[in-house]
Amino acid sequence: MGVVFLFTACNKEQDGIYNPSRKIQKIHTVLNAPLNAEELQDLVVVWNWDGDVLSSIDFYENEVLTSTNQFTYEGNRLTTVRNASSYANFSYDEEKIDEIKVYMTGYDEPILEYSFEHRGGKVSEIEVEYHYIAGLDKKALVDPLTYILPQSCEPAAKMIALRAKEVKGYEKSTMKLTWIGGNVTSVKTVSESDMSNSSNSYVTRCTFDNKENPMKSCIALFAFGNTNSFMGFCNKNNILTTVTSTGSLSKITTTYVYEYNGDYPTKVTSIDRIDDVEKEVATTYYEYK
Repeated sequence: MGVVFLFTACNKEQDGIYNPSRKIQKIHTVLNAPLNAEELQDLVVVWNWDGDVLSSIDFYENEVLTSTNQFTYEGNRLTTVRNASSYANFSYDEEKIDEIKVYMTGYDEPILEYSFEHRGGKVSEIEVEYHYIAGLDKKALVDPLTYILPQSCEPAAKMIALRAKEVKGYEKSTMKLTWIGGNVTSVKTVSESDMSNSSNSYVTRCTFDNKENPMKSCIALFAFGNTNSFMGFCNKNNILTTVTSTGSLSKITTTYVYEYNGDYPTKVTSIDRIDDVEKEVATTYYEYK
């Protein structure tokens, strides 16, 4: 599911530009099905390309189109992601992503704000601020993290997002990224709320294969929410395992098994476990242009 944009980790390429040599066109999934159950695939995502630029992404449920994310660029650099109810604006400091602000249609002030720090040419820290609005359904928001974070952040990001749906006020979360080579190998997340005067922390650790990640440089990747955005935009390789420790809470482990066409994945099976008890098995199939 490669798409547009954010972290080109090890070189001087600009964040926000995504032009992979192999472009994903369709994504299908199978949940908790028997092995070799390819006939049970559900179409979940279609990527629409205008030449070398991703123009939109269509999302499906039960083979029915439910929503579309539209992308706007300056030149070939991502500036806005928009759907029917919200939009996200991306801003840059020269080559690097600097800030993202998410708005609900009809509201003048951002509901979510993301700011980025860099070290050695790589993202080192991401700060997320949530502003609660009474009656707001955050499920309707564009999630820009789907478009920019490494997949290593996803378990922690999901936990933060779940808490943000419950908090009635203001909450700030900070993610600190650790790199080895071209991959993010750990993410520590701390979340604080002004309503509960409490702090929660999560640590996710990751391992990787040695194959090409088709999502690399795809800043828009995290806007997929729960639609298998695990490959991440900033990692050079594909993730094999994530282990998220939540202090006194449960340990969440996800294992990924790949099938490849050359150096690129075409089938990925993910197995989720909570405290070593298997909870979900999902298989994702990728079609390329």
